[in-house]
Amino acid sequence: MKTKIALTLILSLAAGTLTQSESSADSASATPASESPFILLPPTTVRAPALGEPRPGLLRETGSEALRVADASELLRTLPGASTLGNGPLTGIAQVRGLSGDRVGVRVNGRAITPACPNHMDPPLHYARPAKDDLLTFHAGVVPVSAGPEMPGGLIRIDRRAPEFAPDGSSSIFSGLLSGQWHGRADAFSALADLSWFSPQARIDYRGFGATADDLRTPAGRIQPSGYDTQSHSLRFSVPRPEGFLSFEAGLTHTRDAGTPALPMDMVEDDSYHFDLRLKQELGGNILSSHLYYHDVDHLMDNFSLRPTPGMRMAAPASSQDIGWRADLQHEREDSIWKFGIDLHRASFEAQQVVSSGPMEGAFRDTFRDNVRQRAGLYAEQEWQFAPQWSTLFGLRADVVETQARTPRNGFGGPVVDADLAAFQTADRRTADLLPDATAALRYSPRETTSLELAAAVRHRAPSLIERYLWTPANASAGMADGRTYLGNPDLDPETSFELALSVVEQQDDFFLFFTPFYRHVENYIQGTPTSRPDMAGNPVLQYQNLSSARLYGFETGAELSLGSHFALDTSLAYVRGRAGSDNLYRISPLHGITGATATYGNTSLRLECEWAARQSKTSAFLGEPNTSGFALAHLRIAHDLPDQGLRLEAGIENLFDKNYSMHTSGRNRVPGNAVPIGERIPSASRAAYVGLSWEF
Repeated sequence: MKTKIALTLILSLAAGTLTQSESSADSASATPASESPFILLPPTTVRAPALGEPRPGLLRETGSEALRVADASELLRTLPGASTLGNGPLTGIAQVRGLSGDRVGVRVNGRAITPACPNHMDPPLHYARPAKDDLLTFHAGVVPVSAGPEMPGGLIRIDRRAPEFAPDGSSSIFSGLLSGQWHGRADAFSALADLSWFSPQARIDYRGFGATADDLRTPAGRIQPSGYDTQSHSLRFSVPRPEGFLSFEAGLTHTRDAGTPALPMDMVEDDSYHFDLRLKQELGGNILSSHLYYHDVDHLMDNFSLRPTPGMRMAAPASSQDIGWRADLQHEREDSIWKFGIDLHRASFEAQQVVSSGPMEGAFRDTFRDNVRQRAGLYAEQEWQFAPQWSTLFGLRADVVETQARTPRNGFGGPVVDADLAAFQTADRRTADLLPDATAALRYSPRETTSLELAAAVRHRAPSLIERYLWTPANASAGMADGRTYLGNPDLDPETSFELALSVVEQQDDFFLFFTPFYRHVENYIQGTPTSRPDMAGNPVLQYQNLSSARLYGFETGAELSLGSHFALDTSLAYVRGRAGSDNLYRISPLHGITGATATYGNTSLRLECEWAARQSKTSAFLGEPNTSGFALAHLRIAHDLPDQGLRLEAGIENLFDKNYSMHTSGRNRVPGNAVPIGERIPSASRAAYVGLSWEF
């Protein structure tokens, strides 16, 4: 029943986190690891499919986004508790319950991806190209230790479905999905080809995606630069194994001229390629999963190709490489499931600044040189149903994170920068941090339609390479885009996050309601603090320091009501408040939500949607963050299926009444002569129509 699937989707997204973990993503995509729609625990009496469970059209059920977007981060708008920091196209940085950037785990087909850009204009979701049947897994806040380390804010995963093979004795099968879309907000065109050939003995999958767009249309005018050109291709070969598969995948992503008006430079080139080797099979009655991957990024940004030429033309080449491996063993008993795992990850990263004009043309300086971050971790986790109405989950893990940085080369900057370099040379640039984590949860289901769950976690995060090794002041803020100048600190300590979350859920055939309050306390919270040194604008340079603590608290809630077989109403909203000392945290989403009405007749569905946000006045006084006004938008969407032909037509109008508004998490303009003044928040798109056609065979 479509309504019931939608109910469970909202529940799974908003109740906190999901049972689906990183170690079981491939196995879950072949056979459900759990039916639980709740925070951490396995099923008791509720028998609704979890978000991580494979089912046709998973992303399609979120409301057409998979057919409309080139930036996968736009999918987050439908997830209660999640939002996006937007600095330009293809640059969406995930924020979950007020934490963002390196505090939120993002996995693209299981890969941990290190942005090559010091301002994260190529965040991990830049390399995700979701399509129908892909698995979107969302943990808000409390994350089971089996999902991975250093995720105090939560986890977002986008995974391809695991390979399936033709039945024994059958002939080979060729299937696929072709789609094309146009969106008027930026005259954007995109196309997707998802093709598969499979037999009982082997399978080959190809996915190709391409998109191009002009500058964004807003009621204030065109935002320049904000166009892009991007494409990606991947090829996967798989063979069956007992209770599983062995697969090898190779792929690349190619992006050109993606403007980022909220940052001092634009992404003019970004090329990446990756390799994946996966194994899942039965081993002595247990399930063994293993994943080895490599991801490489070459990135180039500059301040003159896409925007007015400044006084000094600068280019900034950068690169990152990620190598990872993990192995997981799952052992099932009559009343419990045990999981054990080991995972390793090595990230290397470097970036330069190069003068492109004038008497110093060709001079360069290393912003980061051969920075390396290595991690090794172990975990154990048990899910236990000790009574018909009671379940628990306990997990422990330990990780060791080591970082190091070579001495940078300085080709310009004068005596002050030379002094910074000398101080960095004498600093201790090799560190090792031990990160112990624990999660625990208790679920009580007094009756089949009701569930209460209490979950708690202690999570750690070691400082990033940018926070530790930015050796001279620069406008490199890992995507904060606050216009300030930062300085690293090799002596930083890891953050420790304590979170408590409660989930109350009532789910009936035609009615669904959830409420999830949470509280998080972060010790040694890392934030830029003022020094006595002024930057070029006269503001104090901010050095990354450990604050005594930060606290974040809020809730997510929502409901859905089915009125017969043709009509449904739904609503969801989320709120978070973040504080550090006496100030508010920067760039936090205000109270916001989505309310919709859906009518379905035969193969046609019509949806009217209201997306809204309250005024945000709880802003960072120290960073001079301006307040933003509230807004309410109307979107109209229609979809029609021709199942006999495998066709689906989707169309709609977003921002139906052409509201002039800005998302609070949008960046502020830094391009002179733009549609809005420098320093003003970049507005969102004006009224725009879209249309998409897909053919599945």
